[in-house]
Amino acid sequence: MKFVGFKMIFIIALSLMGSVVNSEETSDFKLPTNFKPVNYELNVTTDLDDKFMFEGVVCIRMTCVGATDTIVLHSTSLNIDTKSVVVANCDGNVIPVGSVSFDTDKELMHVKSTANFKPCDEYLLTIPFTGNLTDDVVGYYRRSYVDTESNQTRCGTIKILIQCTAQVINKYC
Repeated sequence: MKFVGFKMIFIIALSLMGSVVNSEETSDFKLPTNFKPVNYELNVTTDLDDKFMFEGVVCIRMTCVGATDTIVLHSTSLNIDTKSVVVANCDGNVIPVGSVSFDTDKELMHVKSTANFKPCDEYLLTIPFTGNLTDDVVGYYRRSYVDTESNQTRCGTIKILIQCTAQVINKYC
């Protein structure tokens, strides 16, 4: 129990240290303001039975607010088949994707089109992905415990959305 208490204090200390970082250092991690998200549709299937993996698709509807040829998103610890990333306009016409690249230091994904996105137009970005459920307390991860009544190990998954809010998604083995 003392170890858990120390661990919590350490995590709180790291969180406080992170909030002291000045805006110049964090500006490299902020997303450009060329796009404004309208809504997200996220579908995730989790395999807790034997592989401890998840797969899914996110569809992001967004409005272009500044001419650009690149969409920049936060992305980390996901396997993305770059050839499966699709951008379409509001009429459903596919916009050719020239390249998809990753900046792992800044945890960013760049989707570059072969043409400029037009301000005021709406676009739909579709990204299929897979990932591993790890024991690390980062991103989408797994936890297990022993049910004292049945003496069985139960598994669940947790996704930390932002620092102060968490969403728990449970699926039991």
